[in-house]
Amino acid sequence: MKKNIIIITTTIIVTLILLPIKNFAAFSADDLGKALELYKKGAYAQALKNLDSASGSSLDKNVNSSIHYLRGLCYSKLQEFDSAVTNFETALQEGNSSNDIHYELGQAYYAARNMPKARAHFEASISKDYLSESSYYYIGYISQMLEEHQVAIQSYAKIKNAKEGLGQSARFQIGELLLTMAERKEDKQEIRSDVVTKVIPVLTGAYDMDPSSPVSKQVSKRMIEIKEKYDLDENKMVNGRRLSPKRFSLKFKESVEHDSNVVSEADQSTAKASYKSSLIMKADLNAKNIFAFKRRYLLTPEGRVTHTRHTTHRKNINIQKNDAYSLQPKVKAGLEHTLLAKMGTASFESEFNYTAKDDQANGHLRHSGRTWSFSLEEKLGLWSKGDSTLKLKRKQYDAKVDSSDSYTNNFSLIQMLSLPNTHTMMGLFNADFTTNPKSKSNSQNSFLTRVDYIVPTLFSDNLQLSAALAFTITDTKLQRATRGTETTINPSLTLSYKFLKLLEASFRYEFSKTNSKDKTAYDYKKHLFGLDIEVSI
Repeated sequence: MKKNIIIITTTIIVTLILLPIKNFAAFSADDLGKALELYKKGAYAQALKNLDSASGSSLDKNVNSSIHYLRGLCYSKLQEFDSAVTNFETALQEGNSSNDIHYELGQAYYAARNMPKARAHFEASISKDYLSESSYYYIGYISQMLEEHQVAIQSYAKIKNAKEGLGQSARFQIGELLLTMAERKEDKQEIRSDVVTKVIPVLTGAYDMDPSSPVSKQVSKRMIEIKEKYDLDENKMVNGRRLSPKRFSLKFKESVEHDSNVVSEADQSTAKASYKSSLIMKADLNAKNIFAFKRRYLLTPEGRVTHTRHTTHRKNINIQKNDAYSLQPKVKAGLEHTLLAKMGTASFESEFNYTAKDDQANGHLRHSGRTWSFSLEEKLGLWSKGDSTLKLKRKQYDAKVDSSDSYTNNFSLIQMLSLPNTHTMMGLFNADFTTNPKSKSNSQNSFLTRVDYIVPTLFSDNLQLSAALAFTITDTKLQRATRGTETTINPSLTLSYKFLKLLEASFRYEFSKTNSKDKTAYDYKKHLFGLDIEVSI
């Protein structure tokens, strides 16, 4: 706009300088100057009144061309494009040589829906090197409307690297043109091939020019539509299940907990209460990436490192012995499929866990044990309200002390339930059958039932509430005479708040009460308060 005003002002000033004295009687320089000032102020109707007082028959040709030129500009601003066209054409006939007149006339013809003439004047504007990039875009768009696709592509291609969004818009239109041309073919495979090799790469290039621009949002939406239409969405598996486009995740969590009754598991597979409280510091680093192949196969490597340190009551060896770190690499392979016309995922998972503990309570973390586990899993959307997951798992624990070696056969079932109010419920049943071949008295079976209720948005989109209630029955088998059948009830509550996009703070409370015949070691209750800060990438 500023550039246009400079051009208009320069044109009018030159006209005034060259204005013959004989023309002042009919139309003075002041009149033309006033009209120009009114135009600058946006008073287009008033400017036209000043200009309408001029008599074309008695004016110099240069003056007359400037009057019609300025009239054309005013009519364009008032969106009276037919009148604008008439005045611009008259100005050209009178010899007006303003740099922008062809561009302005092209816009007026475009608004008046006279596309061939609009295109001709944009071409003339390019020849005068005035707003060439915008003119090429107009030519491309007009040619596109006239279904002259190759001409349109050639015009857009000349400005595909232009800045300020024009190049991005040009690439977007090239992609649309290539799609239109592809869809006119009869062979469906050929159409799909063109979409994959031509259309999508061009649209991707358009998006990558400036992912934060308004145009990029349109491009992204259009690519989703095209991929959906031709079944090309790499985030949509062959069975219809969608993957998150963010396949890699890196999380680091630092936790501070207060445990009113630390449970020791340093020497044996079964837990004993210490009846001592402690402040606990925990660090947890987790990295995971999902690789998808042919939209059917999934491979998910994952690595996790944890560190736990009890900071109070360390003179109690049953507290300090629980200091530990662990290394947990894991890999999961999945196959997307359909079963009973429902989306399903069959998975095989292998996990290794190396643990080091301060079992001597001397401040040194030493090898404590290794665990290998293998599992088969089937996740199936049998019910529209949520997925069902069945899992079979075999876990082998190799302890530093041979008498603590054990293996566990596990069966679990998870049912998700999406509620109408966007809340979610999860039900879990888990059965562990643990055998200790060299110390059979430590063999046991446990059965866990748990229900979670999740409120994803509590008062705000960033605040989440989750509550859970778990109940465990443990068959102590050979220790049944002294411990009986133990039961544990474990309610918990977590309140999480997300901020700064990458951070999440959580407050946790858990209560646990275990009932056992052995009142000295296995019958206990505990309260745990925790504060977590998690960074997610």
